Amino acid sequence: MEEAVEAFKKKFPQVMAKAKPDYLGTSCSEEDLRRRFQSLGQTIGRDEALGLVLGEPLLLAMQEENLKASWEAMLEVAKSDRLAALRVVRKRPGALIAPAAGFKGKSLGEFEAVAQMEDAFRPATDTLKSLGPEGIALGAAALGMAALGAMGAKAAARPPLNSKGVTKPRR
Repeated sequence: MEEAVEAFKKKFPQVMAKAKPDYLGTSCSEEDLRRRFQSLGQTIGRDEALGLVLGEPLLLAMQEENLKASWEAMLEVAKSDRLAALRVVRKRPGALIAPAAGFKGKSLGEFEAVAQMEDAFRPATDTLKSLGPEGIALGAAALGMAALGAMGAKAAARPPLNSKGVTKPRR
């Protein structure tokens, strides 16, 4: 348990340096981190919890009920195959940070593809996460701008619509 708390403290020193440590409004005192680690161990298994937290210390900043709901959603995606769900979260522990509602309609293959992509971008995402909430916000803004750019490019590739909403033929 102490190793998990130390991993969080090392990854987020600016959070722990506060008089009342918090991450995006969620209290992160050492007592909170220990309690969340124990809860994660009860939910996923004590043998698995440490490896997941060492891979993604931010798990300790998540509310227990949210982590449990995300794990249960992952099990649904895996059709109750605990080993398959564990295989995915071992590759990408951060998947459990996502809200459970975001798992609906997803497949294990999609989670595995994201894990591969995340590996490629890990240096940039680790840097943004280390900046704390501001870094995550910056990364989300950059991702949003990239998505808007991609949508704009896709829209520009479509034929224009006339005043009735019907595609105009290209000349």
